[in-house]
Amino acid sequence: MKMPHHRLAVFSSASVVVVALSCAQSPTTPSVGSQHVVISDPIGDVVADPRIAVSPDLASATVDVANGNVTFVVQFAPGTVDPSTTWVRIELDSDQNSATGNREQNGMGSDYDLLLLANGKTASVQTYDPARFNPADVCPICVGQVPITFTGDTLQVSVPLSMLANNRDGHLSFLVKTWPVVNGQSLADLIDFMPNITLPAARI
Repeated sequence: MKMPHHRLAVFSSASVVVVALSCAQSPTTPSVGSQHVVISDPIGDVVADPRIAVSPDLASATVDVANGNVTFVVQFAPGTVDPSTTWVRIELDSDQNSATGNREQNGMGSDYDLLLLANGKTASVQTYDPARFNPADVCPICVGQVPITFTGDTLQVSVPLSMLANNRDGHLSFLVKTWPVVNGQSLADLIDFMPNITLPAARI
């Protein structure tokens, strides 16, 4: 079974709502060409647990880079999203250098992540770069927030490449994670990864 990410357990539903509301967005948009990739994850590879009726189960993701934005459309297995408990984190290796950022279990070095709750309206764009931390902020690791659309079993979120330092051509590595949070507790042992954590990170 997939292993949890060590940062997940520190986020409660209340704390991340504050994160999302406290971020600001950079206005600069770089010029970049178009890229497109589709990845998939086996349906039914999540573990049943008595603490939750159903665990969120990733099925596929379509990722496009165009007009200075990277857009993720993430599809879940039908009926596996509980809007009140399903959280999603999309890890981004913006410089495609595994030696920088946060070391993931698949070897990827995450420079940023997008963190969101399925019934929210925004995703927090967070950095792993210590040089960009500001302890005076309510969210010291935020670099911005972006709107999300979560309808049924489908999530869509777009991020300006200008928010991702060291990325001007749209090429990046990514890893999608989802897990349930019940009564403020992250059930990190139920994380579903896409691609699976035993596989290399996806790239666009």
